[in-house]
Amino acid sequence: KRYDKELLPVAFIALHDPDKETKAAWEECWNDCTPGMENGLGLYLEEVIGLCISMFQSPSYFLKKMSITALEHALTLAAKSKNPRLKQHVPRIISLTLTALQNPRFWSNKSVLFALAGSLFTHCSEMLEGATQTSIIEAIHHYVAEPGR
Repeated sequence: KRYDKELLPVAFIALHDPDKETKAAWEECWNDCTPGMENGLGLYLEEVIGLCISMFQSPSYFLKKMSITALEHALTLAAKSKNPRLKQHVPRIISLTLTALQNPRFWSNKSVLFALAGSLFTHCSEMLEGATQTSIIEAIHHYVAEPGR
C-alpha cells in the first residue's frame, strides 16, 4: 500500500505492452492490488494520467505509443464510469493530442493519436470548443493526406 501511487500507474500503462508475458505480469500486479479495472483506475486516475503524459515526452516511440494507448483507455474508462475528476485533466489531454498531431515529425504508430482524439470527441465533446475540434480534425486530415502515409 505504501508504494501504490507509484507502482499502480506503471502497472496500468504496462497493461498496454504488446509483449504478452510483460502484460500478463503487470496484469497480475494490477489485479492483486486494485478492486477491478474501473475502480482501480478511479483510485489512481491523477497518477495514471500524469505518468502517461510524462511518458509521452520520451524519445522512445515505443513508450510514446504505449502511453497514448494507456491514456486513451484511461480516458474511456473514466468517462464511462462518470469519474468527476476526469474533467480537470481533459485540457491537458486535449493539449497533448493537438500538439502531437500538429507536430510534423513522423514516428512509428503515431496513428494511435487518432484513437485518443476519437475518445475525446466521443466522451468529452462538451469540453472541446469548436476551434479545438476543427484544429484536431485538420491536424488528422493533414497527417493522413501526407504522401507516403
